[in-house]
Amino acid sequence: MNRDVFSPVAATAHKTVGAHPAHPEFHQLAVFLRVVESGTFTGAARRLGCSQPAISQTIRRLEDIYGGDLFTRRPGAPLRLTPIARAILPSVRRVIDTVDRQMVDAMSAARSRSGTLSVGFCPGFFDGRFLIGLAAFAAEAPAVQLRLAEASPQALPTALDRCRIDILVAPLSGTLDDTRHENAFLWNERLVAAIPEKSPLAGPIEIHGSALRPLRLFWPWYIGEALRDSVLGAQINESRSPPLHEVTPTTILDLVARDRGAGIIPASAATPRPGVCFRPLSGEHARIAIHACWLRDDANPLRHRLLRHLRATSHDA
Repeated sequence: MNRDVFSPVAATAHKTVGAHPAHPEFHQLAVFLRVVESGTFTGAARRLGCSQPAISQTIRRLEDIYGGDLFTRRPGAPLRLTPIARAILPSVRRVIDTVDRQMVDAMSAARSRSGTLSVGFCPGFFDGRFLIGLAAFAAEAPAVQLRLAEASPQALPTALDRCRIDILVAPLSGTLDDTRHENAFLWNERLVAAIPEKSPLAGPIEIHGSALRPLRLFWPWYIGEALRDSVLGAQINESRSPPLHEVTPTTILDLVARDRGAGIIPASAATPRPGVCFRPLSGEHARIAIHACWLRDDANPLRHRLLRHLRATSHDA
């Protein structure tokens, strides 16, 4: 019979055959690192706020796991690391450092200072209040990674439901499932008329929508017929002003610049363009409500911070 199987090392190896070896717990590794840094069990106990026997017991358990002594103890002399201790020390430091950084990241995320926030918006609303709110959010939380997604108001809810975005900012179409979503009113966006510079209507500072009825008009697809008719003051002849679906404010400005007609767009989209004159529309109906929407069960704390900045811009112009 081979007598080596009865040696202490062989016996330890024999006990782990066919079974999962024990793994050290995190607090045991933390104690080991404090002992290394302090040089004594007493010093480690003082730093960790526990008793010296508790430190000794933890180290003994680690030594059982690793199969040998971790420290050489001599009366009146500092502890010396054994080859086993020197072998595990670099990885123990990496583990402790990784967990420490995770704790910092977690606390930062809980305080809405870091993480990722995906924001969906529709064309024509990036400038103005939306951009001001985003800029204020980014300035307050520079460690947060903002991801922007531009899409139609019809496509944004789908992106939200599929968790491609965390929050959307847009005119709501009324097609959202209220059992799954939360929404908040942000502001009323003023509508302006985009008119060719050579048009007689380019003169007045403010005009009523009814003055635009004789013209060929272009509308963003998210302005519905009810709002359109309210702005113009009456139902219009669809044959004279055909609806243009899937048309962005940018395309409308291109058409107006080419003297193909006039357009009505959100004030945020009224960026200077050669050949285009912008005139605010009078009347209480010349506005479109902008909402924020998110999934009801989404607990992303960054959303609350962004909403606070967006709401801060919500006073009417």
